[in-house]
Amino acid sequence: MKYIAVIIVAVAALWFYELPACAMPVQVDTLLHGRVAWGAWRLPPPEAASPVFGAAAFVAVSILKQIYSRFRKLFDIAGAVIALSFLFPVAVIAALLVFLDSPGPVFFMQTRIGLNRRNTRPHGGIENDRRTRGNAGIPFRVLKFRTMRVDAEAGTGPVWASSNDSRVTRIGRLLRKSRIDEVPQFINVLRGEMSIVGPRPERPVFIKVLNENVRGYARRLEIKPGITGLAQVRYRYAATVSDARRKLKYDLLYLRKVSFVVDFWILIATFGTVLFARGAR
Repeated sequence: MKYIAVIIVAVAALWFYELPACAMPVQVDTLLHGRVAWGAWRLPPPEAASPVFGAAAFVAVSILKQIYSRFRKLFDIAGAVIALSFLFPVAVIAALLVFLDSPGPVFFMQTRIGLNRRNTRPHGGIENDRRTRGNAGIPFRVLKFRTMRVDAEAGTGPVWASSNDSRVTRIGRLLRKSRIDEVPQFINVLRGEMSIVGPRPERPVFIKVLNENVRGYARRLEIKPGITGLAQVRYRYAATVSDARRKLKYDLLYLRKVSFVVDFWILIATFGTVLFARGAR
């Protein structure tokens, strides 16, 4: 019974005191410089109501987060297998449409930067070791359905996508709005290169620019990149350094609050993002 009580307390604490930081409109400007104030969550800290409950909640949440961090890879694999099984017919149709719509390969592979294993902690906390801060993560090849012309960057080099981007094909625009172009990334999850939930994987050239212009940007590499994430459901597509700076605050907030409850909420919010075609370009 005592173990059940610990789980109940932990889930209650996560739901009422961890999730609101991610789910509600909050001020996260202090994340780059310190902890988020309880007041920014619009909820009193648990110890304000009861010191005993506050202590129990802190211990229970810590234990539950440790357990989740150890089994998160299993959850990712199970989720990826289930998603690929259900979405296989959709993926086949999407592949056929891409093949018929424009010349070029059906799939698109691009180098992205993943987890920085030299600068991580088991529970996803933020490491401040100066020897590892800013080091790039592990590069990997992300897999997606092709949504742009084959020569999309022939004359411009690497650039962010823009609204009504002329390089996007007709079918590509539909796949982007519905996020179907990202279905193949579940294969990256099975390969251990990505998680289902996490910061968006970025290209090396943009990582270099953002590391130079956005303080603390390398910290987002302390957890595996994800197909969806807090920044993806709370903010639009980042097409400028200013956008990246804003999204970084959500990524750092997620780093501090990562748990199965927060991940579950992000997955639910992702359905709304896909349904209303928010943020895609």
